[in-house]
Amino acid sequence: MNIQIFGKSKSFDTKKAERYFKERGIKFQSVDLPTKGLSKGELNSVLAAVGDIDKLIDPQASFKGKGRAGNAHKISWKHRGKDRKAS
Repeated sequence: MNIQIFGKSKSFDTKKAERYFKERGIKFQSVDLPTKGLSKGELNSVLAAVGDIDKLIDPQASFKGKGRAGNAHKISWKHRGKDRKAS
């Protein structure tokens, strides 16, 4: 089983998850979303595991800083060096 942690490298929750696995000697891969993003394949895998894109979107989340509130319905990922959008 491959464990992947998707999050921000400076996020408390991401660090907490990484610490949990490190303390138990469980191997994992950490993906920093602001720098790496999700590939199309990773997005499809997450959607298959969760079931629906609506379960991934937190309506209470605030989009600070980058003016993304107007694009909250879009998920962006990086694939082969090009930015692409899915809606």
